[in-house]
Parts: sequence; C-alpha cells; structure tokens
Amino acid sequence: MDVDRSLAFYQGLLGFHVGRRSLNTGPEQDRLDGLSGCLVDVVPLQPAGVPTPHVELLHYRTPPGRTASAPVNANDVASARQVHHVDDLDGLAGQLQAAGVVFVSPGVVTLKNGGKAAAIRDPDGHMIVLMA
Repeated sequence: MDVDRSLAFYQGLLGFHVGRRSLNTGPEQDRLDGLSGCLVDVVPLQPAGVPTPHVELLHYRTPPGRTASAPVNANDVASARQVHHVDDLDGLAGQLQAAGVVFVSPGVVTLKNGGKAAAIRDPDGHMIVLMA
C-alpha cells in the first residue's frame, strides 16, 4: 500500500478528511494480525460532516503487507466492498473517470429501484460502490 497514493484518492477525489493518525506496534498488534514484529500506520479517513463510520488505511511498515494472488471479481465469494452515499454521483463519476480511476461498473448505472450507483476500485484494488 502506498499511503500517499491512497490519501490522494480518498481525500482528493472522494472528499474524506484525515483523522488522528497512529503508529501501532507491540504484542497486541502482532496478535491482531497473526504476525510478528508489526509496525503499522493507521490512518482514519472520515467522510465530510460525520465522524463515523469511517475508513482506516493500514500501512504495514514491517512485515511487508500481503498482496492478493489473483484479482477478486465482484461476484466472488471473497468479494468485499465499501458502500458510500454521495450527493452528486454523476459529477463525481466524471471526476473519477478523468482521474483514470478503474470502474468495475460501466460508469453510472441505474438500479431496478430507480437509484443510481457506480462501482470503482481504490488504488489498492478494493471495491467501492458509490450510491446516489
């Protein structure tokens, strides 16, 4: 994970604000991760106007973070995603496309209930569903 690249994405494109950062280490963090010698930057990202729920970026300084061996598709059993409500989905989708963000969906789609949504990937490949 490249923290600066992720911050540029979540702050610059999605409008999140950085909360109080921390550096986690020690036996508790090792137990939590099932690893040893963990040194982890934790960067909470808060949506505009509300402190929770929030997204946390985890950057493993040591040991190096793991990467997925194969891409996870939207319909895979192991698929996970964030879902966020946005005010101007069409405008945001245009900004994301201009920035070269990878779309999982073919742009903004209309749902059966008449709502709109777009599915994208963050810089580390995590899926995000944006709903209007």
